[in-house]
Amino acid sequence: MKKADAAGSDNSSMSLRKYEQSDILSYPHFFIVGTQRSGTTLLRLILNSHSSIAIPEEAAFFMPFLTRKKLLDPKPLPLSVRKNLVNYLINNYQFKKWKLDESKLLPILENSFSYHQVIGFLYKTFAQKYGKSICGDKSPAFIRKLNLLLEAYPKAKIIHIIRDGRDVYLSFKKKNHPAASSIAGAALEWRIKLFLISRAIKTRQGSVIEVKYEDLLQHPVSVIEKICAFLGIAFENEMLEFWKQSSEFIDQQHSDLIFKPIQTSNINKWETLMSSAELAQYEFFAQKGLKEYGYPISQGNPNFIKKLIFISNILSFLPKRICKIMQIALRMRIASMYGLEVSSQYYE
Repeated sequence: MKKADAAGSDNSSMSLRKYEQSDILSYPHFFIVGTQRSGTTLLRLILNSHSSIAIPEEAAFFMPFLTRKKLLDPKPLPLSVRKNLVNYLINNYQFKKWKLDESKLLPILENSFSYHQVIGFLYKTFAQKYGKSICGDKSPAFIRKLNLLLEAYPKAKIIHIIRDGRDVYLSFKKKNHPAASSIAGAALEWRIKLFLISRAIKTRQGSVIEVKYEDLLQHPVSVIEKICAFLGIAFENEMLEFWKQSSEFIDQQHSDLIFKPIQTSNINKWETLMSSAELAQYEFFAQKGLKEYGYPISQGNPNFIKKLIFISNILSFLPKRICKIMQIALRMRIASMYGLEVSSQYYE
């Protein structure tokens, strides 16, 4: 099925009834949220090792559909739109990591799905591939759309994992990630994303659990048991051996630590790897978030001259960062409309 333009019909009544009566609108059942490099991938792999849970690779390719007009509209999509959508998925670098056979996408053409139903169908199909009954999501990009997602998925649970922002910065730096090009920018972005998550989950306190990355590494059994109880499933010892099957669910671009048993060596690296000057600048922008989640502040209040320097650094960073985000969003929206390819360079 290299192209969807020769397949599909709006008259497939049997398969339409099948999916109308299914629970695809409840998929995904939960969202793992957190800033990048905060342990979201580690937590995904741990939960993926449970006999009932499936969590695919990141789904940032859904971002063009995560608008109020699209996601909350129950009206069926025209066949022409669904054809372009299928071609968009087939050509998408990130969706290919889900490793779903192209034939599995045929029901999108055969059923009068809405955008919401397409998304639910894909998560359910991924779970079925592994014989799992529960499907979650782990897509840091969704932070910007979290309010909308919580409205669209009122029964979904939220697992928020938090990591010391200074170690987040060092993790980006180790990978030569663009996010590490500016200490001030990295600190501000970490703080803003935490604010967006906190603001969104305030209305869902009964269905939210927050865990610290540091606690997960130091006390894995108790933290994982707590998460399992939150999800309504039993803890399984195999979850601690997630690393034995990591290569099946993740590629080698991630930290080599996720291919090994849990260890505490990845905690508080900032204490030895960041200079006083770096810490002063990072903590100037991230101090409120660090304090809010109980992380210690190492530096005092900078003087007036240093504050001016820090602010000038952030002012030079912001335009470039905003342009990059807008470029990615525009490229993905165009690709989703016309079924075009989206390559790896559009995913950070």
